[in-house]
Amino acid sequence: MDIAKSRQRIDGWFPRLAGFGYDPKSEETAEYNCIAWAVGETHRRWDAAPGYYWPPGLPRDDQIETLVRVFKSSGYELCDELNSEFASLEAGVLKIVLYADGSEWTHAVRQLPTGRWTSKLGDYEDIEHDTLDGFEEHYGQPRFLMRMRTTEQI
Repeated sequence: MDIAKSRQRIDGWFPRLAGFGYDPKSEETAEYNCIAWAVGETHRRWDAAPGYYWPPGLPRDDQIETLVRVFKSSGYELCDELNSEFASLEAGVLKIVLYADGSEWTHAVRQLPTGRWTSKLGDYEDIEHDTLDGFEEHYGQPRFLMRMRTTEQI
């Protein structure tokens, strides 16, 4: 992996992200996307577009409420608030954050056992980052925090 090339591209897309801290962690791949990555899968894309995996019985649309239902179908529950207290590391709990631009979902991130966050940037790299900030240019704002109790982290 060419880290310098990855950083140059990512810094161009998300100029604020570099100030918060991130590290590229994978090669580019279109095999999976941020939704699949947030659920811990790398063998298929989760996308509402025809031809990709989408949980049965859910609308194939880009509405943020539908994405909340997607993660509920995977065992996550919606938290009351999205703030730093809820986003902090909690033993035995997997956490994801869903981003939206208006009413449309745009991105999902997963918390790692270290407390850092991990994202899959479209068809490009997976990254680890320190905060939920820095993605506004392409992904809008963090909108929903969801959690699932578990005995181990993904």
